[in-house]
Amino acid sequence: FCTHLVTTKDYLGVTRVMRSPLARGSGLTATLHWFYGLSCLETKQFAEGASQMRHCLAKRKSKALSPVDKNIFKAGPNHCLALCLVALKQLEAAEKAFCAALQDEPNARAVHLDYARFLAEGGREVEALNSLHQHMLSDPSDPQVWHLGGQIALNNPEFLEFATDWTSEAMKLHGKQPGIVEQRATALLLSGNPEDALPLWKRLNGPTKDSRRAAVIICEILLDQPLEKGPLSGARTVDQEFVGWYRRLLAVNAWQAIQILNRRLASLCPLVPEAVRLLERALAESGAEMIK
Repeated sequence: FCTHLVTTKDYLGVTRVMRSPLARGSGLTATLHWFYGLSCLETKQFAEGASQMRHCLAKRKSKALSPVDKNIFKAGPNHCLALCLVALKQLEAAEKAFCAALQDEPNARAVHLDYARFLAEGGREVEALNSLHQHMLSDPSDPQVWHLGGQIALNNPEFLEFATDWTSEAMKLHGKQPGIVEQRATALLLSGNPEDALPLWKRLNGPTKDSRRAAVIICEILLDQPLEKGPLSGARTVDQEFVGWYRRLLAVNAWQAIQILNRRLASLCPLVPEAVRLLERALAESGAEMIK
C-alpha cells in the first residue's frame, strides 16, 4: 500500500499509514522505514525523517519476508538523512551522511549536486567546485552539474577567472540551455568582454528578463552603441537590476567599465532614471568624480 502511495506522491498518506496501530504494532522493515523517512522529508518533518532513515540504515541488511525496495541499498537513505540533518543544522553529521551516500553510490548525481550546494553554503566553494569537477569528468553530458558549478563560481568574485573558463566549456556542450547561456553572458560581462556578452544577452528571455535588459543596456553603453530612447516598461525593476550589475562590476574590480558608466550616466538617465539618481548621490557622497 505504501509503495502505491509513494508512487502517487501521497506522502501525508504514507505518514498516516505508518502511524497506524497496525504499523506500530508489527514493527517496520527497512523498506517501510525508507518510505516513512522519505515522506517525512517531503513533508518537512526533518527530525522524524532523520530517525526513520537511521532505522532504515540499521535494518537494510536484515532479511525480510515482504518485498524489498532496492533503493535502500543505494545512496538514497544516507542522502535523505543528510538533507534532514542539514535542515536541522546538524552540519557535521550531515557531511558524514553525504560521504556515506557517495560511498554507497559514487556516481549518484543528486548526491553530488546537493553535497556541492552544502559545501558552497558553508563557505567551502573550492571543495564544492572540485567535487562537481570530478563528477563532471565522469559524465559531462549533465547540464545541471555545469549550471551549479557556474552558479557557485559566479557567486564569488574571487572565482571569476574560473567561472569564465567553466562557462566557456559549458557552452560547448550545452549552448542551447538558457541557464548556461546566461551564466556565460554574465562571466563575459564581468570579465570585461561586453562585445561577446551582448549577443548572448539578446538571445535570452524569460524569468530573468529585467536583469537581461539591464545587462544589455550596460553592454551597449560600454560599447558606445545607440541606446533605446524613452523609459522602459517595468522600468523600476530594470533600475534595480542595473544597480545590481553596477555593484557586481565593483565587486570584481572592473574599474574600466565603472569609469565608462560614470562618464555616461547622463545618457542613461532616460532609460534608468532612478538608478542614475542613486549612483549620482553615491558618487557625490563618496567624494568620487564622475569622470575620474
